[in-house]
Formats: sequence, C-alpha cells, structure tokens
Amino acid sequence: HPLRVDIYAENGRSLIVRNTLRRKSGVTEGTGTGLENIRQRYSYLSDRPVDVIETREHFLVALPLIQLAAPGETVTGA
Repeated sequence: HPLRVDIYAENGRSLIVRNTLRRKSGVTEGTGTGLENIRQRYSYLSDRPVDVIETREHFLVALPLIQLAAPGETVTGA
C-alpha cells in the first residue's frame, strides 16, 4: 500500500504528523535519535511533551504549538 503522510493542527494546540507504516524486511529500524532530539529541543521551550504513538498501521508525532513572544512581551501558558 502507498505511503500516506498527513500533517494538520489539532485544537490549535498541536501539530500532528502521521504516516502509514510500511515495514520492509531486512531493513534495520532507526535508533530514535531524531525523535529524542526533537523532544529535548521542545523541552527548552515548553513543559508540554512531544507525543509519539506507533500502531501496527500508523506512526504519529504530536508537536506542541508554541506561541513565541515578541521582544518585550511575555507569553504565559505556552
């Protein structure tokens, strides 16, 4: 079946990236370094976690949307 990638905002709070899983025999799985890097970078900007969900058919990453403050402004509830 073809690879399908969906990218959308959910409730104005998260950016969702979801793709179908296409397992290939004989291919080594990734180490997760890229996802760990994203989690660490987000932890500097927000207390909200990056969620990663893997099912038999899909792989989904939910990235918190972060409101950045303009110079001199303060943003709460990020």
